[in-house]
This record gives sequence, C-alpha cells and structure tokens, in this order.
Amino acid sequence: MACNLTDESLTKAMVSIMRDLSTTGSAISKKSVHGIELTDKGFGTATPRRLYKSFVRFTVNTNGCEDVTWPTKWLKLTIEDLAPRLL
Repeated sequence: MACNLTDESLTKAMVSIMRDLSTTGSAISKKSVHGIELTDKGFGTATPRRLYKSFVRFTVNTNGCEDVTWPTKWLKLTIEDLAPRLL
C-alpha cells in the first residue's frame, strides 16, 4: 500500500490532534512546539504526549505510510518540522 499522506495533510492532522489534547489554551498551529503544548501529566501512562504520539502513528500507519522511528528530541520540534520526518 502506498503512502496516502503529504507533509501538508499530515501537518493538518497533527494540528487537529494537538488541539484536542493540549490543555494550555493556546491557539494551535503548525508553528506550535510539542513540548510546550503537550503535558506529561495524565492518568497513569495515558498522558497527552503519549496519546498524541499514538494518534499520529495511527494516522500515518492507516494511510499506508511506514512506521518510522520518531526523533529523540521531537518535543522540541514544531508540528511543521516533525511532520516530514514521519513520512
């Protein structure tokens, strides 16, 4: 199965997912930094950071794209910086 995502479509999906999981009250955009918007506080292992990563991986995989290793410092990246690294 071929990858059905572009950088732009994945970026849009990541913005939407972050909007649902961020608790900062900030306006989320492709310039949002993961570590600022996503907390590591949650219920057990269900944290916004882990849920976000899981939802993004699900989006990538269900669109026929390869499940690549995320950069170690992904929390320091903006959405637009991370998206192309996941495709």
